[in-house]
Amino acid sequence: MTTYIYVRASRDEIAKIRDINLYFPTPPDPSDVLNERVKVYIDTARRVYDYEPFEGSSEFVEMLSNYVVGVAIDPTTGTCNFDMAVLYSDRERGYLIRAGTRVYILEGRGYRVYPLISEGCKIDRGAKVFYVLTGKREVRVVRSPRPGLVLIYSELIPCEIQVLRAVLVDENDLVELERLRR
Repeated sequence: MTTYIYVRASRDEIAKIRDINLYFPTPPDPSDVLNERVKVYIDTARRVYDYEPFEGSSEFVEMLSNYVVGVAIDPTTGTCNFDMAVLYSDRERGYLIRAGTRVYILEGRGYRVYPLISEGCKIDRGAKVFYVLTGKREVRVVRSPRPGLVLIYSELIPCEIQVLRAVLVDENDLVELERLRR
């Protein structure tokens, strides 16, 4: 399954984002963050999306997943900077997360990090999310401190060690989207 992330943001809005945690040592170039050739159109009132414009829809532009945490999601406050849509390739559904929504970023750091759950699945508090293999070849388990839905995984690149992040969202903060039937 492939996960696609779309944001309702312009190049200028992306260029204004500054990450004080230095996830990205220099501000990212909007052309590196956004794939403006790929767009999705969403009608939030009817909760539908399509890849062609339709009446009442808003345009969302594809964002590369490595930039979601740090650009679309503020890592210090855990809030979404922009309206964000997450669509899954193997399903005709997705989710809309509104700007200002609080999310939880769960991080696994180590020599190797292995995800134990898939994107788009619901998890309970205490669920195993990552196995982390340390430099000493010890295995650590990263568990979820809260219930929620795993929206996406993103990897911090470049990095000396592997860093994998899972974005958890409370199900009540999500708007479920379905593909428009024409």
